Amino acid sequence: MAARTGRDGLLLALLALLALLIVYDLVRPDSWLRSAGDDRSVPMERIIRDVRDELPRSRPR
Repeated sequence: MAARTGRDGLLLALLALLALLIVYDLVRPDSWLRSAGDDRSVPMERIIRDVRDELPRSRPR
């Protein structure tokens, strides 16, 4: 039983550390979690070109 409580305590400590790291990253000004979907640094022309390259080509009839 002591091994289970020790393992549970370790798991709880790791989860608390993970939560602290996430909160710390969200507070930082250069947070990678908040900027994950931010495309403002990529020029619009490049985005349009990338999307156009991904579209299937229509075959002539």
